[in-house]
Amino acid sequence: MIPEKAIEKVQEALARRDYRSAVDQAKELHRNWGTESTERLLVQAYGERIRDLRVRGLTQEADTLRELVRNRYPGSAFRLDASPPKVLGWAAVLADPGLSAEDRDRIHGRIVSEVTDPRALAAVLPEGHPLRQVAESVWSAFERATSQRTEDSDVLLPDISRRSPFAPWKSLIRAISAFYRKDDETAAQHLAAIPANAAVEPLAAVLSSTMKDDEPGPKGRTLSLRNLISPRPGSENLASLLKSVDKALREDAESKLMKAVAAAVKECEISAPTLLERLRAHILAKTTVRPVDTRNLMRAMGVTDLIPNAYLTRLTARAAELIQHHERAAREWQRFRKAAVAEGWIKPGREEAVILIHAATVQARMFEDYAQDAHGVFGAACELDPSAGNFSAWVKALSERFPKAAEEAATEWRRVRPTDIEPVLFRLQQFETRNALQKAEKELATAEALAPMNPGVRNARLRLLIKILHRHLNTRNRRLADRDLADFEAATQFRMADLPALLPALTHEVRLVFDGSVDAREPRGQIAALLGEPAAALLLYAVGTVFRPASHLPPPDTFPPEQRQRIPEAMIRVYLIMRAISAVLPVPEPWAKELSGILRSGALRDAMQLRQLGELALRGAQPELTYAISAAGLALGGPTEGRFLYLRSRAVPPHQQHRRACVVAASLSLARQVQDAETINDCLRMSEGSFGTRQLSQALFDIVRKQEREATQYPNSRQTGPDYRKHDPSWSDFRSFDSSSGAGRPDQAFAALLEELAEALESGEPPEEFTRRVFGRGGGRGRRR
Repeated sequence: MIPEKAIEKVQEALARRDYRSAVDQAKELHRNWGTESTERLLVQAYGERIRDLRVRGLTQEADTLRELVRNRYPGSAFRLDASPPKVLGWAAVLADPGLSAEDRDRIHGRIVSEVTDPRALAAVLPEGHPLRQVAESVWSAFERATSQRTEDSDVLLPDISRRSPFAPWKSLIRAISAFYRKDDETAAQHLAAIPANAAVEPLAAVLSSTMKDDEPGPKGRTLSLRNLISPRPGSENLASLLKSVDKALREDAESKLMKAVAAAVKECEISAPTLLERLRAHILAKTTVRPVDTRNLMRAMGVTDLIPNAYLTRLTARAAELIQHHERAAREWQRFRKAAVAEGWIKPGREEAVILIHAATVQARMFEDYAQDAHGVFGAACELDPSAGNFSAWVKALSERFPKAAEEAATEWRRVRPTDIEPVLFRLQQFETRNALQKAEKELATAEALAPMNPGVRNARLRLLIKILHRHLNTRNRRLADRDLADFEAATQFRMADLPALLPALTHEVRLVFDGSVDAREPRGQIAALLGEPAAALLLYAVGTVFRPASHLPPPDTFPPEQRQRIPEAMIRVYLIMRAISAVLPVPEPWAKELSGILRSGALRDAMQLRQLGELALRGAQPELTYAISAAGLALGGPTEGRFLYLRSRAVPPHQQHRRACVVAASLSLARQVQDAETINDCLRMSEGSFGTRQLSQALFDIVRKQEREATQYPNSRQTGPDYRKHDPSWSDFRSFDSSSGAGRPDQAFAALLEELAEALESGEPPEEFTRRVFGRGGGRGRRR
C-alpha cells in the first residue's frame, strides 16, 4: 500500500503553493512505488509548478519543463493540457438543462473574464454540448493562426456571435491572423473589439505593443527587448528606451548603444527593478550577435561583471547557436549545465544528460581538432543516463566525420544495452563499408538472433548476400556463387513485392561470368512475367552495372508506344528493387530524355510517383533530371510542394549558392506546415552542411514559390534562372566573410566567393573590377594586387 501520509504531504505542499517541494516529494514517491496513481500525482504537481512559472512570467522555463514532463511521462502528460483548473468547477453547471437564463448569462460573463484555455472549459462539459464544440473550434483556430499563415476565410468562426462568451477569443484570433499577414490596420480593428475585462486582453495588449514596436526587416516580425515589459502603468518610458536599445543593436551603432543601454538600465531600476537582472542578461546575450566592447557595455549597465548564472548562460548559448558560433555555444551550454544544477533548475542525472547531449552535438559541428572532444562529452552524458536515445545521438553525431569514434560509441552502447538492435546494425554497416565481410556476417548473425523480423536486419541480409556474391564472382568460385544463388532463393525477402525478379537477373550475371556470352532472352522473359516491359530490360541493365563496368540497355524508341508510356512506372519499380540492395539505378541519357519528355507533356501527375522518381535522380546524381522532376512536382502544388522545392535546391548548380539557400528555406517552411518529417530533416541537414538555416520574409517567400514554379528550364549559360538577391535585404550579411555575421566558416565564404566569380565570368566583368567590387577599393594592399 502506498503510504497515505506521503500522499498527504504532496497535497499539503500543493495547498500552500510550495510547488517545488510538492514536485520533489511526488518524484520521491513515484521513484519508490512507480504506480499509475503516483505518476498521476507527480504530473499533477508538475502541472501546478508549470502554471506557477507562467504566472511569474517565466514562460520559457515553463515550456521547457512542460516538454520534459510530456517526454518522460507520455501516458499521463495529457493531464497537463486537459486537467481543468479549479476555477472552472462552476462551468460544469452549464450542462444542467434547467439552468435559468440569468445564471447562464452570469456564467458566460465568467467565461469571458476567466477562461484562458478553451480546452479546459471543453473538458468540463459533456460531449455534444454546443459550448464545448465552440471551445474546441476556437482552440483549433487559435493553433492554426499561431502556427502558419492564414487568411480571413481560415479563421472566420461564423458560429461565434458578438454575444458569445468566446467573442473576445474570435477577435484575438482574427487579429493574430491579420498581424502575420502584415495587415496591421485590420489587426488593430479586431483588437479594439476586445473588452478590457476579457481574459485574453493581456495577449491583445502584447500584440498591440508588438505592432507599434515592430519594424519591417529581412527576418520578418520578431519580439524585441521592449516586449520584456508587459503593459502596466508607468512602463511606457522604459518600453520606449528598450526600443532605442534594439534600434542601436540593429544599426550596429556602438556609441548610441551605450547611451541607450545606460538610459534603459537607469529607468528599469526605477520602474521595474525586479526585471533589472534579466534585462542585463538579455542585452549581453543580444550582443553575441553584434559584438561590442564588453567593458564599455558593463559600464553602461552599471556593473563590473555579470555572474554567469543559468539564465544568462542559456541565453548566450542560444544566441551563439543562432549565428553558428559552435565553439562558444558548446562552451556556454557546458556552463549552463553547471549553473542549472547548482541553482536547482535541473537535477543531476537524466536531466543533466539532456544538456550534455545537446552541448556535445553542437561541439561535434566544430573543426576537427575541437569536434573530437565531443566524443568524451557524449560518453559522460551516457554515463549519467544510459538511454538508447542518448547513445543514438552519440553515434549519429560522430558517424560521418569520425567513424572510428562512432564505432567505439556503438561498442559501448552494445556493452551497456545488450538487447538493443541499433548498435549491432551500425557496426554491421561499418564492416560492410570497409568490405570486412566475415566480420559483417558475424554481426548479422548477432542481429538475426536479437530481432530476426526487424526490417533493418532483413535488408542487411539482402545487402550482404549481394556483396558476398560479388566477391565470389571476382574470385571465379562457381561453387560458392551457386550456393549464394540458392541462399537468395531461400531468403524470405524474395517473397515480398518485386524482389523475386532479382533472382533471374543475378543468375544471368553468374552465367555471364562463368559461361561467357549467353542469351539474355530467357532471364528477361522471366523478369517480364513478374514486372512487364520495359522494367525487365531496365532491371537486367541495373543489376549488370553492379557487377560489370559496362552494361547494355536498349534505347526507349525500340519499345512499342504503349510500353514507352510505362517508363516512369518501370523506373520506380526497378529503383525500389535496387534500393533494397543499396545499389544505384543509373539512368542513361536517352532514358532520361524520354522521362523528361513525359514530364513536360503533363502525363504524369501522381505526386508519390514523382517523389520516388526524384529520389531516383538524386541517388544517381543527375541534376538535370532532378530539376525536370521538381518542375513537374511544383506544377501540382499541394502538400508535397515543400518536397519538390527541396529537390529543386539539390538540382540548382553549386555556383547559385544564394538561390539554393532561399529555396531550401522555402522548402523547410512548407514542410513544417504539413509536418513532412523527411523533408524537414533533409533541409536541416543540407543547411548545416553548407550555408546555415535561413529565414525568409513573407514577401521573399512568396517570390521564391512563384518564380521556382515558373522556372521550368535547367540553368545554363543562356538560362540562369531566378535571382533573389535584389529582393533580399540580408544578402550582404549572407555573403559576408566576417565571422561575427554567422557566415565565417571557410566553406560558406568560399562558396559565396565562387558564386561571385562565376557571375563575373558570365557577365564578362574585367578582373580588376571584380577584385575592387568584392574585396574593396584597390582589391588588396596595393594597386598591383
